[in-house]
Amino acid sequence: MTDSGIKCVIFDSDGTLVDSEFLGHYCMELKLKTLGISILAKEMKECYRGWKLDELLKDIQSKNEDLEYPENFIHEYRQELDKMFEESLQATPKVASALDEL
Repeated sequence: MTDSGIKCVIFDSDGTLVDSEFLGHYCMELKLKTLGISILAKEMKECYRGWKLDELLKDIQSKNEDLEYPENFIHEYRQELDKMFEESLQATPKVASALDEL
């Protein structure tokens, strides 16, 4: 690390240090598939980029009138997503070298 005089750097980590959005959509794709709804993660990333989870779920439900989410749907989604993060989340390309330059 060089002596740049910088004392503190604050990051919004998602999208800066890591990009978790695709994993979130992929996990949702798998969860929705268990309910008979077929939406690819790629499609969700295009349609729902930056949306809050509750808004995404409401929009999907509005397009699938018979869809009822089980009571534990969000809890299970978050547990499965945490596992995906542990197994697959990676740093944004070149972030390590950029941090080394600070």
